Amino acid sequence: MNDLIYIELANDQAEYDNANEIIKLGAKLEMLPDKGQQWTDDETSKIINLNYKMFDLKSEAMILFDNLLNWVNKELIDQKLDLILQYYQDEINMLHRQSPVWYQLFSDYCDELKLLEKQNLKLMNKAEFIKFYLKHQDPNTPEFTFAKAYYTYQKCAPEQYYYYF
Repeated sequence: MNDLIYIELANDQAEYDNANEIIKLGAKLEMLPDKGQQWTDDETSKIINLNYKMFDLKSEAMILFDNLLNWVNKELIDQKLDLILQYYQDEINMLHRQSPVWYQLFSDYCDELKLLEKQNLKLMNKAEFIKFYLKHQDPNTPEFTFAKAYYTYQKCAPEQYYYYF
C-alpha cells in the first residue's frame, strides 16, 4: 500500500471515531428536555457542554460534505446536476482526498439525484436523502455511521436550532 492510502485510511478512522462520538453525544442530548422547554441551569450547562463537544468533532471533511450538499441543493433549482458537479469539481476532489467515506456518501447522493432526474421524479433535498439513506443502507457500513452522525449533528447542533432537519 502506498503512503496516500495509509493517510486516507487514517483520516477516515479518525472521521469514523468522531462520527460514533457525535452519535453518542446526540443520544445524550435527546435524553434532555426539548429545545422549546424551559431548562434548569444544570440542564442548560449540560446542553451547552454536549453541544461544544459535538461542534469540536465536526471535521473539515464533514463541513465540506455539508457545504457540497447545500450548494447542490441550492443550484438544482435552475441547473442540471452534471453542470453543478463540474462547477464544484475541485471541492469534490478535495472531499475525496480528505475522506473517502464522506466522498462516497456524497457520491451516493449524486447517484440518487441522477436516477431521480433521469426518471423525471422529484429530486431529494439533503434531509430527505439522509433519512432515505438511513432507512435503506446497511447499518454495518461506515457510510451509514457517517450519515447517522451527519443526521444527528444537523438535528442537535446549536447552529441548527433554526433549521428543521
